[in-house]
Amino acid sequence: EEFQALLGARIPPEVERRFDALDRDDFPIARDLPDSLNWRTAGGVTPVKNQASCGSCWDFAAHSALEAMILIYGGQELDLSEQQILSCETQGYGCSGGWYSWAWGYTREIGSVSEACMPYEADDTVPCADAGCAKIATCKTWIDIPNDVDAIKTALLDGPVATSFTVYSDFGSYGSGCYEHAGRDPINHAVAIVGWDDNKCGPGDGAWLCKNSWGEDWGDLGGYFWI
Repeated sequence: EEFQALLGARIPPEVERRFDALDRDDFPIARDLPDSLNWRTAGGVTPVKNQASCGSCWDFAAHSALEAMILIYGGQELDLSEQQILSCETQGYGCSGGWYSWAWGYTREIGSVSEACMPYEADDTVPCADAGCAKIATCKTWIDIPNDVDAIKTALLDGPVATSFTVYSDFGSYGSGCYEHAGRDPINHAVAIVGWDDNKCGPGDGAWLCKNSWGEDWGDLGGYFWI
């Protein structure tokens, strides 16, 4: 039950309809995509965080992507407040789940505050207090990416991408290597894709490198994993 409580990706019906309508042919695919890309080694990601005992993975995935874009294109390593979204974004369900575009929408309308001003408490009952904090970041827009390997790679050329997938119980004991679990259960966990390697996980398979939000001590890659 404690493990399941960490898995808080809840795709809203309107977002699901948007994704169902996406067409790969409408998405610009880059030519001559490289065999690999890694924003972690390229200095394009902020440190791994820990969502603790709260299903706020959607919130952390949103901030992983936003902080990365600010770092890559603004040259600033900001530590933005996930607690702000948990406490102030009433559209979401806080520790019971949500979707990353809700976090970006709130950031676009209100502005994002620092972790120092609204520290993370892994508790969605903490009162909203962002009115007393300086707004240090914003988010202008975002795009939906088709569930297509080359489309995702093309988007990753610009920076890390928030995504969701299905976590099964074996994911909790991930150490190293490539996580793989076949199945068609509903998605339940949000992370950020930070790169790929076409030669990882067996000839012709390839894998995504993802940033999780369960702390740097999870797994053998400092909070990252291959899938």
